[in-house]
Amino acid sequence: MRIRSRSIEEVINEVINAPLKGERPFSKLTSLENLPKPLVELRKALTRVKDEVEKDAAVVAVLVLYKTLVKNAEAYKEWAGWYGWARRLVEEEKFAVAAEEVEGLRKAQKRLEEAAEQVRRELNSVLALYALHSRELYEKLRPHLEVDFGLAERLAEARHGELSKYSNANIGTKAYAALLSIARGGICGHAATLFMVEGALADVLLLTPKSAYEKAWKIAKGRGEAVDPSRVGAAGWEDRAASALLRYLLGRAIDEDLVFRRVKGGFEVFRTYGGVEARVDVLKIEGQPRSKPGEEVLRLFVEEARRTAPDLSGIKNIWQTLEWLNTDVSFAGRQVVGGTVRLWQLRWYIALFGEGGD
Repeated sequence: MRIRSRSIEEVINEVINAPLKGERPFSKLTSLENLPKPLVELRKALTRVKDEVEKDAAVVAVLVLYKTLVKNAEAYKEWAGWYGWARRLVEEEKFAVAAEEVEGLRKAQKRLEEAAEQVRRELNSVLALYALHSRELYEKLRPHLEVDFGLAERLAEARHGELSKYSNANIGTKAYAALLSIARGGICGHAATLFMVEGALADVLLLTPKSAYEKAWKIAKGRGEAVDPSRVGAAGWEDRAASALLRYLLGRAIDEDLVFRRVKGGFEVFRTYGGVEARVDVLKIEGQPRSKPGEEVLRLFVEEARRTAPDLSGIKNIWQTLEWLNTDVSFAGRQVVGGTVRLWQLRWYIALFGEGGD
């Protein structure tokens, strides 16, 4: 069957909708010719998968992922521009970041978060479609494609030493986590971008996160890059500093004019107002990037989390959330104790447990 005259999206939709005509997604994919490289590589990668249901699930997830990336190409191009901007800044001994630039950075990240959300919605739509036409197929594919939010959130920000914890992540969760990780500067996101360039997008979903990292590491080494820019010695200081700067700016509660001065191991951070500078923070670069915020910064951080805490009323699958929380909180007597520097985690703490401490 020749498909030269049709768009890639039309081909993808034909494969995904194959069950409506009594065909399997994998069988439909193998019957098509003149496929783009990512889909050719997907077909090759699936030869090592023995489980027929897993093949169908992988086909659906990779095609959804591929379609999302194509639709959001400009957003990813814009994000690459922001990384280059940060890379140039950290080469200086002193540099300024305007509040308008932080706002632009936040908007760019929001577009990446929205792309990840598109993957989740598309997978849900596919499952809903299959449920209407073949309950048997739906029941078979649902365990592979249904996204576990808590697991995806953790995987998106996991460090290389933590990846083995997520070997049980299903295909849908890994697809969602990959794009979410790009937005959050995580290892899985960087590995996914390397696989995209190599036309091996299927490996993001078919390999365990640890195995995907190891394969991506080999690709990165050949390109003179690093999969995890935060690791000491894994990349140049400027690469690690750029990654840390972006995380720092995105993690702040408010947008304001800032000045950064190079010190040993990182930067001192100053707020500027009316020509006067006030030291507010220290951004450390060695190892896992971190900061030492002052009391006012912490207060603003908590206030922002309170303002944006999610409304959890009506959530049915609360046990997934609790599974996620077990890795981030502990229990002391009748109190729930948790510590985090991530705004999204604090939002969930407040939404689930309210407030009763620092």
